[in-house]
This record gives sequence, structure tokens and C-alpha cells, in this order.
Amino acid sequence: MVAFLRVVALAIGLLPVLGVQGARAEYANLFVFGDSLSDQGNLRTLSGGLIPAAPTYPVGTFSNGPTWAGYLSQSLGLGPARPSLLGGTDYAYGLARTDSTAPGFGLPAFLNLPGQVTSFIDGPSSAAGALFAVWAGANNMLQALAAAPGQADPAVFLATEAQAAAANLLTQLERLRADGAEDFLVLNLPDLGRTPRLNTEPQTAAAGRAAAQAYNAALAAGLAGFDAQPGVEVRQLDVFGLFDRVFASPASFGFTDVTTSCVTGPTPAIYVDPAAATIGCTPGQAAATLFWDPIHPTTAAHQQIAIAAAALVTVPEPGTLGLVLVGVAVLVAVRRWA
Repeated sequence: MVAFLRVVALAIGLLPVLGVQGARAEYANLFVFGDSLSDQGNLRTLSGGLIPAAPTYPVGTFSNGPTWAGYLSQSLGLGPARPSLLGGTDYAYGLARTDSTAPGFGLPAFLNLPGQVTSFIDGPSSAAGALFAVWAGANNMLQALAAAPGQADPAVFLATEAQAAAANLLTQLERLRADGAEDFLVLNLPDLGRTPRLNTEPQTAAAGRAAAQAYNAALAAGLAGFDAQPGVEVRQLDVFGLFDRVFASPASFGFTDVTTSCVTGPTPAIYVDPAAATIGCTPGQAAATLFWDPIHPTTAAHQQIAIAAAALVTVPEPGTLGLVLVGVAVLVAVRRWA
């Protein structure tokens, strides 16, 4: 099922090339869970406007504009993705992990993924007809990378952390499934070694890439079993592969800088103290830069993620279905001959 959906997504991606734009969403709602890569303002609301601090983070996200979740929600015709604390359907919080480890800054553990899922289950929203999007694990692996040098065997430590982080995420998917969720969009991690935080030294860059790959492999293995359950449909968005394509051909995605960030300064200080952060991009430059700060993408990069996500979860209008099937046939034939 997952492999077929990936082929269909590629075929749908051909529709603009063929001059076909028709697509429609089949979802009653979009519920989002995760960390700062998906947080549309929950952490700022919870912290009374302190984290992430303006003007470094102007709209309450860990970027210079909406996250991919905001763009995807709009593209599905569901309106803006609002934070759950303000009555919306985006339950993600910056700093969240896939487990219940305290996130720091004196913040409560309920903002982690298990707490987010509990908030949804205990709330009034219905799972019927909804898409459940989950993107988490980055904080687990970044914190594991920071701790690895002090371990007896850093490689084994990172592998263990990757397995645990992925297993914890899958546990939360099972909880959502038990509450009636059926349709899932799960995103893997990009190459952490190519973030500005880690890309300046070959050793840290290699460790970051290996950590992301270990997590992604564990996640993919777990999702294969989860997707096999009756009534469950999982769409996996390969963010690692998407970002690799961006790095290989930045101009194809509208970027001129994929190695440095607009905001510089020490993390996590830049999240809470505007004086610790230096913004080195004009709005026009930010639109062509992949990273807003040493870890987080710009809103332009989030748009690219949303475009890829929409290709996975949208359904062509009836008049375009034939073209999609032709695209699938062509892609399958090409893969057989490759």
C-alpha cells in the first residue's frame, strides 16, 4: 500500500506539468501533531508570548511565517491551521519529543507527543473523515546527538535512541487508531547533518545524517506493520529525500542558499531572547533561503514540504483520474526498466 501510494503521489505531481490542476480533498478535518516543525502557535500561547520570541519569530511559529501544516490545511480547503490552545486542530508544540521527557524551560511534559494525543482524545473533536498528520522525532535525535559524545559507544547509543523515538511515535499512532483515526500522514526526518547547526564540521554532519537515517529506518519499519492493519491507510512523506533533492538542485526549488541560516545565534537562547539573535536576511533573501535559524526551515521551505504533502493526500477530480492512472503506468514501467 505505501509503495503504491508513493507512485500515485509521483503521478499526481505530474499533473501540473500536463496542464492539469484539478484536485480535491476528501477530509473533514486535518489534525496535526508534532514539534516546532509543525507548531502553529501553541508554544507561544502556552508561554504567554515568550517562546518563540518576536521579532525573531514574527508570527508565533519557529520560522518567518506559517509552517507546512498551515499551507497544507489551506490547500485542502480547510482554512488556516490554528493552534489547539486557541480552538484549532494543530496540537503540535515546539520542543516536543515523542516520549514524556521534560522539554526544558520549565515547561510541562504534556506538550510532548503523548500529551498532544491525550488532549485530542479527551477533547470534543471527532476523528471521522479526518487526516491525522504526525511529524516528530527531531528533538529526540538532536538531543541524542548532543549527548552521544559522552557515551561509551556513541553509535549504539544513537541507534537505541532512534529505535525508542520511533517506537514511541508508533505507540501514539496506535492510540489515535483506537480513538477512530484511519487516515494518517507521517513525515520522516530530513538530514540533520545538513542543518546549519551541524553542517560546518564533517564529523557532526556525518553523525547528524546517520542519526536521521537510523530514526527513519526504524519509523518506516514500524509504519509497515501499522499500515497493514485493516482500515488503516498511511501516507509516508519522505522529507529526507525531498531535502536531498533540494540540496542537489536548489534553484529548481527557488533557493539560492541551502547551507546558512537567516537567523544566527546560540540555540536555544535565540528562541527566548531577541538580543541573542541576529537576523541577516531581507524578506526577499529569506524567500530564497532554506533555513530560518540553525535548525528550522524558512516558510518558503515549509511551502515545499506542503506541496509534497498535498501531492500525497489529495485526490484528482474525476476528469483527471485517467491521467493519473496513465502516470502510474508510466512510472511503473520506468521503474521496471531502471
